[in-house]
Amino acid sequence: MPIPESLFHKQIILCPRCGSEENATLWDIVNVQSDPDLKQRLLRKTLQSHECANCGAAFVLAEPMAYHDPDRKLLVAVLPVVEPDPDRQEDIQPPDPLVAGRMALAALGHEPDPEEGYTLRLVIDYNHLIEKIHLADHGRSDRVIEVLKVAIRRNPSPDAPASGIEEMLYLTERDGVLFFMIRDGEGAWLQMELDDALYDNV
Repeated sequence: MPIPESLFHKQIILCPRCGSEENATLWDIVNVQSDPDLKQRLLRKTLQSHECANCGAAFVLAEPMAYHDPDRKLLVAVLPVVEPDPDRQEDIQPPDPLVAGRMALAALGHEPDPEEGYTLRLVIDYNHLIEKIHLADHGRSDRVIEVLKVAIRRNPSPDAPASGIEEMLYLTERDGVLFFMIRDGEGAWLQMELDDALYDNV
């Protein structure tokens, strides 16, 4: 069965700054084997984004999307978490795994088979999708990386932010050094470097 190609649709959205109606392109499936340029746009954060023709505001389109890399057997469903309305006292709704399953089916063209060796993941935003892409490109296990993150948070190095580490994302590696982007307790993004040996010791 042929693998589905990349798929997008057009949708009228409202600019969050000026309220102008905009005709935006929303990607439903990204197949990077057939469309490698879409992968680069994702990494640059220019794919699921739009610039308002009226006021010039640029903003991310937080919409569901399936990312498929057949060569690396990576399939990631992105289901952005919608921030609750504080006036309605709503709770944050976790992503629905059933929706993610339907997205995986649409991207693969069939039910995922464990014997195919696919890595299937569900993430809540594009930053975490980009992290999964970087990890796959460098042949790293995301599960090992997550264990490493927990260890770093529990036993921070002397040069770790005094305000703590709120978020930690794998970025790349070079010459035996792993590079991470971290968000500290004050919301600032910083770069952290870790010895590759820490990964091997997990």
